[in-house]
Amino acid sequence: MEHKVSIIGCGLMGSAIARTLYRKRFPVMAFNRSPEPLTAMKHLGIPATTNIDKAVVNADTLIIVLSNYGAVRSVLNRVSNGGLKGKLMLNLTSGSVLDAAEMRETAAGLGADYLDGSIWTLPSMIGDTETVITVGGSEHLWDQAEHVVKQLGGGSFHAGEAIGSGNVLEACFPGAFYMTAQNCFIESMQLASKSGIGIDVIARSVSPSLRLLRLSLDGLIAAIEKGDNTALEATMDVYLNAAKSYQLTAAAVDRPGPFLDLLVDQLEDAVNRGQGHLGPSVLFQK
Repeated sequence: MEHKVSIIGCGLMGSAIARTLYRKRFPVMAFNRSPEPLTAMKHLGIPATTNIDKAVVNADTLIIVLSNYGAVRSVLNRVSNGGLKGKLMLNLTSGSVLDAAEMRETAAGLGADYLDGSIWTLPSMIGDTETVITVGGSEHLWDQAEHVVKQLGGGSFHAGEAIGSGNVLEACFPGAFYMTAQNCFIESMQLASKSGIGIDVIARSVSPSLRLLRLSLDGLIAAIEKGDNTALEATMDVYLNAAKSYQLTAAAVDRPGPFLDLLVDQLEDAVNRGQGHLGPSVLFQK
């Protein structure tokens, strides 16, 4: 089945999606409420419009990438009566579980099928084989959309029948985990720089740190799955003593470390609960 796709919203991410599908020879049209972002689309030969009805009538699949669900609702309200009937809407706008559930009801009232997903990448990584977009909703609808979605990210997957599952995963991993890690890295980089470590040396420290993280997370998931909190590599006591020494390193150069301070607090709480001899999986609570 050939998908005719309209991209609803051509900011940085929406534009990257439109370019990728066009490059892969999908029939694609770009829609944006303001005309400025569409100029670059037209220069590439991508059909573009500020008329939502034109974008809808020329597509069987609508990929929506707007700033929030309020903006999505505002755009949908401009579609002529009956225009969305029979269309498949894939909403990749960031939002909550409630947002996704309410938007599915809105789509159903307009006669459209609806999937809700999240983008785990930056615009420059759209189209890569390892890029991930997670999609929640009917598996039957996912089967229809999968081919298009995997053109945008080869690692994309169906997150489950629950319509908000994509938003849950986004909040947990590219959201809380990735964004916190990025800010924690900045804090750590500032400490290293303040301590006289050069940028070139800091850059060399990234890959081994990521490898350590990946291996430890694999072990953490396995331990949680088995329900076994035995310390296989290091105990909470060991982690706490190390983290306290890191605080002293930061204090020596008068470099505040809020993420480091929070880590020490969490480790101390675990040790004070008598869990110092266990591994980090003990922090996981269902």
